[in-house]
Amino acid sequence: LFHFQFAPQEIELTHWTLTILRKPDGSWDIEDWLSGSAGLSTAKNWSLRQVRWKEGEIHWADPHGKVPQELVLSTLEGHWDPRPETLDTQGTFSSIAAGTHVTLSAKGQFFSSPQWAGDLQFSDAGNAASFHVTKSADVLDLKAQSAKWRLANAVALLKFYGRGAAASVDATSSLALENWKFHANIQKGHSTFEHSATLSGGPNEVKGTIDNGAAGLLIHAEIAMRDVPVEALLDMAGEKIPLDGKATMVVKGFDALLSSGTLGTVNGEGYFELKEGHYRLPDSSVKKLAKAKTMAYIKQKFPDLEQKGLPITKLSSHWKAKAGMVSTEDGLLVSTDMKAGWVGKIDLAREGVDGYLRVEIHEKDPKKLRLIPMRYHDQPAYGRLQGTFLEWNLRAVSVTKVPSAKLSRAIKGK
Repeated sequence: LFHFQFAPQEIELTHWTLTILRKPDGSWDIEDWLSGSAGLSTAKNWSLRQVRWKEGEIHWADPHGKVPQELVLSTLEGHWDPRPETLDTQGTFSSIAAGTHVTLSAKGQFFSSPQWAGDLQFSDAGNAASFHVTKSADVLDLKAQSAKWRLANAVALLKFYGRGAAASVDATSSLALENWKFHANIQKGHSTFEHSATLSGGPNEVKGTIDNGAAGLLIHAEIAMRDVPVEALLDMAGEKIPLDGKATMVVKGFDALLSSGTLGTVNGEGYFELKEGHYRLPDSSVKKLAKAKTMAYIKQKFPDLEQKGLPITKLSSHWKAKAGMVSTEDGLLVSTDMKAGWVGKIDLAREGVDGYLRVEIHEKDPKKLRLIPMRYHDQPAYGRLQGTFLEWNLRAVSVTKVPSAKLSRAIKGK
């Protein structure tokens, strides 16, 4: 009878790959493995002095998100010393947030009854975000800050965590978070978080909680921002609407399920305002409007409409959302010598719009005024707007078929 004992003092891993799968409820399968690793580093007779690794990859794979996607950390190298339990490693993201270099230096007990602390840093093109991480039993506390961090990388990682389409983020955007601060306390089944930063000079804050639910992660948040580039908000939402300008927004009671159908679960209410912007009408919608009686005037009034879009002095609305359906009764658009009120609904999941418009034209130039049908010189025009964000149709309707009282209040800003 033979007995064999394997007790290495050093281990080196080369050209290795670790794949971590995300479950439908948002958790990761490695958590099960780690929970079963009790005693791994505390065995009294363990002679292992160091584990080294190089030229490795970690794949965080989420097959249950809005689209199947992977976060890949490549060219990983580093070492773990069981005595005195220190870990140092570095690598570079090669898919989502590609080019971002990651370093981690930590010390403590990593497996059985974990008690450790470490510093994590993301860096890219001279910008860096630093995280101090403390792990104690079932609590992970994370504090982060950055003088400047590329928004595209931050949003891509956030969308991956939130099970959104991270690949839809505009990686070429030059926008950056400045004076960024973040704090998260993550416990089993419940997390709290706080975020504050400026974006192109516009302050923004988010506070909220994330809880484990039967169908996935449930997020609740309160949001406030002022004069933030609307392009950044659209990027976060994964929308390619041709709109620019500075956005101010207050959101109360925001709730959503972080899943493959997040937009269809949004609840909450708030106020949105855009100023100093432009909206470029979809080509298909412009073609449909070609025969409109006011189109000759619009083209004369805005000769660079197709290139720069419709100038927006103000676009605002109070809104309420339930199960991904957003409704408003005071939508207001103010452009050059033109105002429009809008009452309707937006289907976030289907990217659909359906509502009624009241348009008032207050042209001061006599030559341009002759291009407007006489009845619209002192009376509003009414229409119904239907379609999607990127292809909609506007047709004239009678005042008897619209919610005229609500539209009147909307255009007056009441």
